[in-house]
Amino acid sequence: MTRSSGARAREEGFSVVELVVSTALLGLVIGFIGMIAARGQGAHDASQQSLRLAARTSRALDRVVAELAFLGGDLVNPDPTAVNGVQVLNFRQATGVAGGVVTWGSAARLGFEYAAGEIDNGLDDDGNGLADEGLLVLTFDVGGAGERRVVLCNGVAEGGFNLQRTGEVMNVRLTAQEAGPGGRILVRTLQTAFRLRN
Repeated sequence: MTRSSGARAREEGFSVVELVVSTALLGLVIGFIGMIAARGQGAHDASQQSLRLAARTSRALDRVVAELAFLGGDLVNPDPTAVNGVQVLNFRQATGVAGGVVTWGSAARLGFEYAAGEIDNGLDDDGNGLADEGLLVLTFDVGGAGERRVVLCNGVAEGGFNLQRTGEVMNVRLTAQEAGPGGRILVRTLQTAFRLRN
């Protein structure tokens, strides 16, 4: 008994329905793989952004310690020994010793300032996803002809910079933030303490 060529073709190939079903299943599998990869990429991006934020905050905190290590205790205004510390500090640094007497540099200021476009109202005035954020600014030669401002850190949370002195130990806290993926706010707070040298 011989089979017809039509019957043989049906047995050897796939039907259109089988091809459609297998193509749909393959599409679903590829779609799931794509979703998993996208989630993994999003988690990686958020992790990298968080690491950059931590590094930025750490660099700023290191600079604060370097600038304040040699400040004159009686040349500080306001005195950061208050219970809540201070957010802005005017100070003078020791620049050297002449004839056994410490010489002091020009007035400097370190403190929080609101970012351009932000005001103290609890809202995101500049549209960057952060409310009332500011800058940590170091100003040299305050009030002098050579006054110069250096931004040590941006994205500082309102109330996120604080100095508090207990005896010869200065405690420094800095909280920086930035808008992360999916509208999440990434926040990093670092704190350190150091002994004043003058």
